Amino acid sequence: MAGITLDAGHGKKSEKKAGRGAMIILFLFATPFAAGGTIVAYLAVSMVVGWWEARSWVEVRARIISADLNVSHGDDSTTYSVAAEYTYEWEGRTYTSQRVSTSFGSDNVGSFHQDKYAELQRYAGTSRLFRCFVDPDNPSEAMLYRELRWGMLGFMGVFAGAFGLVGYGLMFVAVYGGRLVKETDRLKEARPKEPWLWDADWVDGRITAGSRGAMIGAIIFATLWNTVSAPLLFLVPREVADGNLVALLGALFPLIGFGLAWWAVYATLQWRKFGNSEFEMYANPGVLGGWLQGRIHTNIRKRPDGPFRLTLSCLRKETRGSGKNRSTTERTLWQETARVPPGALLAGPNGVGVPVRFGIPYKAGPQSDPEASDPVEWRLEVSADLPGIDYGTHFTVPVFRTPDSDRAVAVEALEPDYAAAAAPPPELSALGIIRKPTAAGGVQYVFRRARAKKAALMLTAFTIVWCGFIWLMLGLDAPIFFPIIFGLFALLMVAGLSEMCLKQTRVEVANGRLAFNSRYLGPGRTRFFGPAEIAAVKVAKGMQANTRLYYRVVLHTRDDQEHRLAAMIGDKGTARRIVADLQEALGVAGGAETAPGTLAEEPAT
Repeated sequence: MAGITLDAGHGKKSEKKAGRGAMIILFLFATPFAAGGTIVAYLAVSMVVGWWEARSWVEVRARIISADLNVSHGDDSTTYSVAAEYTYEWEGRTYTSQRVSTSFGSDNVGSFHQDKYAELQRYAGTSRLFRCFVDPDNPSEAMLYRELRWGMLGFMGVFAGAFGLVGYGLMFVAVYGGRLVKETDRLKEARPKEPWLWDADWVDGRITAGSRGAMIGAIIFATLWNTVSAPLLFLVPREVADGNLVALLGALFPLIGFGLAWWAVYATLQWRKFGNSEFEMYANPGVLGGWLQGRIHTNIRKRPDGPFRLTLSCLRKETRGSGKNRSTTERTLWQETARVPPGALLAGPNGVGVPVRFGIPYKAGPQSDPEASDPVEWRLEVSADLPGIDYGTHFTVPVFRTPDSDRAVAVEALEPDYAAAAAPPPELSALGIIRKPTAAGGVQYVFRRARAKKAALMLTAFTIVWCGFIWLMLGLDAPIFFPIIFGLFALLMVAGLSEMCLKQTRVEVANGRLAFNSRYLGPGRTRFFGPAEIAAVKVAKGMQANTRLYYRVVLHTRDDQEHRLAAMIGDKGTARRIVADLQEALGVAGGAETAPGTLAEEPAT
């Protein structure tokens, strides 16, 4: 037993050292970026100061002794530097100088060095006089060109901004992260069997929203993106004027930058209007096979006319690849939504309170695990339509399996306690769905084209950018293999867009028989299924756009075939209502289990 205790303690110490070591490595990694940004920022400021001081210098005649253009060839670029030696007289005394301009060193920003060399070369070694600018307070200081190089200043600003933000940002993360590691270690030692108390944000069950962090992240990302892409606004028109139409692709990056800038502005306006909200948990943690319940304290003084929309999602952050090919995506494993009407809102100390009560099935998803290689995060999102800036924020909440978890709990038993007063679900027509009774006493659903407009717009934008890269590869004469592979993926995207925008489906139940028809532009094909053929009709997860899930209504037949009756339903409750309606029209008894002849919701996995 003593040996086991020693090994466990050694393991904890190893984890502590690993966490702190990671923060030290991150700090050291950030140092060159911060140093590079600082040095370039210092040079940029020095160039501006030199230009400002030179504005009052006195112009005198100078004789150019020599002029040279120094050319340096690197691995992927060539830089230039103009050099000159000249003499001038001040108050009867002759001085010699080699300073050419306000900038220092060599570069390839524009054609400044080549142009100045060509001009000075016409004067070098001749009797023709040029001019220079002399500091009257220190006559030994002079320069030939005192104008400010705006292009060079812009380049240095981009470099200093990008490297400085990355470097100092990572240093801040390292220092702040080191403190979080120490605090987490302390909490782990205090409550080794209660991981929901290891996060300082969860300890007291009062969780602050991520609005401020989202605003800061939006500002930093938009600033970095626009800092890096801004020079393209000047380079692209020049390249297009020279006949390089492929350069038009470069205009995509500033356009994206405008969108990111608007995102940052909107997040800032939201923060200024609403500040940070707080989620007060009634029980910590939320329970798999139980409940997540509490109230959200907002700073909204007046009750809105419409409902608050709540979404609880289980997200897994999956990392693929390594090095430059490393990428992280969020996959939604489970999601539930609720609509809280104005009548169900609560009074709070600073504004309205929003009640939260989500039932979570035992197998809804993995428990919170921020330390895993592919961490799982439970996210509670809340939004409401208000005059002017809309309200919207999110919370990262603890959800775990505890002694209170119930494996047998059914989804139907987890209805919110405000369900009776819940806001009416969205109208079917607003979702692009038409319901009408049939002459035979049945029911018909028509799922119209282009119902998921936001998802279609996102996929359209992504497809345009993707096709732009294919055009770029063709313009740069890349190996044909790459355009072909990219083109195959583009065809899949176009096929998906065609289904989202052009496909229309009709489902009809009458006289105990189900019929459905899918068509694009033509009449399509109608298929019929009798009661003896139907095994189940279920709600299933469909595609994911950002973190939002869309749902499908699927028909399972007794020969183990699956037929998609409808797709791209953006509201889970609506999908359940449609299944229940079809169930009633077929005259089949409901039930939580999927048995032959019944209609039920597909269990979450």
